[in-house]
Amino acid sequence: MRNIYFLLCFLLLLIGCKEHVDVEYDDFEKKLNINSSFAVGDTIIKVRVNYSCELGDDYIAPVESAAVDLYIDEMLYDRLSYDVFDEIYYTYIDSVMPEKSYSCIVKVNEDSVRCAFNMPAIPAIYDASLIEMSGVDEEGTSYPAIEFTFENNLAEDAYYEVVLKTGGILYPLIYEIIDPILLQENLPLALFSNKNIEGSSYTMRINFSGNERNNGNGIWFTILLPTVIELRAVTYDYYLFKRDLYLYDNSNTSNIFIGSIAAYPIHSNIENGYGIFTGYAPAVYDTLYPSTWQHDNKNTENLIMKNNIKR
Repeated sequence: MRNIYFLLCFLLLLIGCKEHVDVEYDDFEKKLNINSSFAVGDTIIKVRVNYSCELGDDYIAPVESAAVDLYIDEMLYDRLSYDVFDEIYYTYIDSVMPEKSYSCIVKVNEDSVRCAFNMPAIPAIYDASLIEMSGVDEEGTSYPAIEFTFENNLAEDAYYEVVLKTGGILYPLIYEIIDPILLQENLPLALFSNKNIEGSSYTMRINFSGNERNNGNGIWFTILLPTVIELRAVTYDYYLFKRDLYLYDNSNTSNIFIGSIAAYPIHSNIENGYGIFTGYAPAVYDTLYPSTWQHDNKNTENLIMKNNIKR
């Protein structure tokens, strides 16, 4: 009991101690920061341009005087216009196409950066199903899963992301990863490569959980709503960036016992700058309805239609 008392006093002492510490940082070289991501089928391409900022800066000001040139298959397509309200550069396009090369050259005074990627082909997805009771969590609540098959080209390295949309929730919580390919990624993300897929097709299963629960006959279960599966073929840069972003978000923390944890560096494909310029090719499967779903439920149906997956 005495040990617990001293421990509590020690913790209160730590919380109550505050001291201003002046921290000196190494000289920081500001570079252009470019951010853009678009999908096959999009009719507008947006590029955000600013300068990287120092730690402690409260506001990252946009660059309004940049020359932003977009190239498609190495041919100049357009010089992007600047939107003062949204603080982005943009251009309209008939449709972003798969299997084409997209690149961008940005110039601001003497500073110049280049970025490029090859848009993947649209993946082929089939035989998708909604498994209404895939397992039970530690609180006794059942959780569902989706299962689907997609084609795999053994001759090419490919990278994918799975996006689920159910009842207005984008990216519902992935729960209890059991799929071998996802397990080998070592992150709780539906983001993976095909390097460990041996056949010309693969069937993947992803457990997930929504926010709403109900109790029926003594059993807690997740309320099931119509679910949409989007399989995205993504670029290698997209794959690395999303992995690094997750690690950064979960490492940029501190603990009173072990101190600060160094932030994880985030992948960039901007030559002479920072940021990400990338895209993806989505394949959307037909809506999967649970067995208890009433198709004449107009209110929820309108909710599903109103909250279509946003890219």
